[in-house]
Order: sequence, then structure tokens, then C-alpha cells
Amino acid sequence: MDKRQLIKSIKDNLNLTNFKPVHTGVDAVSLMRDTDLYKEEIVISYRRYPGVFHLGPAIIGFKTFKEVDQILSKYFAKAKLPDNGVTIHLISRRDEHIGDVGIENEKEIEQVLPSLRKMIFDDILPFFEQYNSLSEVHSKIDSLNGIGLANFVYNPPHPRIMVIKKLVNAKDWEIFCQDSIQIYEEQSLGKYKYVFAPIFGFLPDLYEELKSISHT
Repeated sequence: MDKRQLIKSIKDNLNLTNFKPVHTGVDAVSLMRDTDLYKEEIVISYRRYPGVFHLGPAIIGFKTFKEVDQILSKYFAKAKLPDNGVTIHLISRRDEHIGDVGIENEKEIEQVLPSLRKMIFDDILPFFEQYNSLSEVHSKIDSLNGIGLANFVYNPPHPRIMVIKKLVNAKDWEIFCQDSIQIYEEQSLGKYKYVFAPIFGFLPDLYEELKSISHT
């Protein structure tokens, strides 16, 4: 069994007909659903020994809102920063024992299906459905009040939230942008300047672009 067979078998057994198998990276496989407005991806990590797969204890759901990514992608590219366009994400429940199962063929996959079914159908898919618009995403961001943002908005969160707030016409979008620029400017001179400085380098330009976006 190779990783293409692994993800296809998981897809078929869980009847995820509207997701396309994607064999991403050297230690993960994905199921992806692509629409005009957003892209959703279920990422399943694994360890591999000769001929045998051992799945990771949790899976991740990534959701990319294309309207956000279309604005941000050029800034990350210009700053030469890695970015997969993800807007929000969720880590599923954990099963520390799922990795005990060595998967060599489809028969072994049957042993991990109950855990995968809970992770996907009880955690990831409801997450995708709950946050089906930027308005719903913004409401969640506001409810978090800065606490736990890293577990919801994909890193780095501030540029993404700047764009989201503008696109939903949030009343505080300008204040949030100005505060974010100030935070990143201060941090770009501190201990973690190698993290903050490249992002601060494009935040003022991003802010100017957002100012030019009008709402109909």
C-alpha cells in the first residue's frame, strides 16, 4: 500500500464522496473539497515504516476563504514567507492508540475507521459547516477576545483578521489594523524580530489596500 491507496481507501470507506484525495507531503495525506468561495482540507498525518503506515493521534481541518487568500497571498510571496492560504483551522479530538495499528492493506484500515469517523464526522465536518461565511468567522474571533485565537485563526493571525474585519465591514477594522501594525512594529525590534519583522514589513501596505476596498 502506498499513500495514494491509503487516502483513497479512507475516503471510500467513510463515503466522503465530495472530497478529493490528495497525497500531500512526505508525512501526510489529505481530503480536499474545493468550491467557488472556499477550500476545505482534512489532513491526516502518519509515520511510515517499510510497507506499514501508523496514523497520527489527531487530524486537522483547514478552511481557506478565497477572498481572504486573494488579498494576502501576494504579500506573503513578496516577503518570501511560507503560506498555504489557510484562514481557519481545527485540531480534532485525539486517539493516542490509533497509531498502534499498523496499516499494510485495506483490512487494517477497518480497525482505525471508528476513530477516524468520530474525528471527521463529529469534529472536522461540523467545524466546516459552522463557519461557512466570513461573518460567522468574525463573530467567533470577536467572542474569543484574543484568547485562543491561535487555535482558530491560522498563523499569523493578525494579517488574516485585518482582512476579515475589512471584508465584513466591522466597525473596529481600522483600529484593529492600527493596533496590529503597532504591535508588529514593536515586536520587530525585540527578541523575536525574525518572526515579526517580515510581517511588519507588509502590514502598512496591506492596510492601505484595505482602505481602498469599497463595499457595495
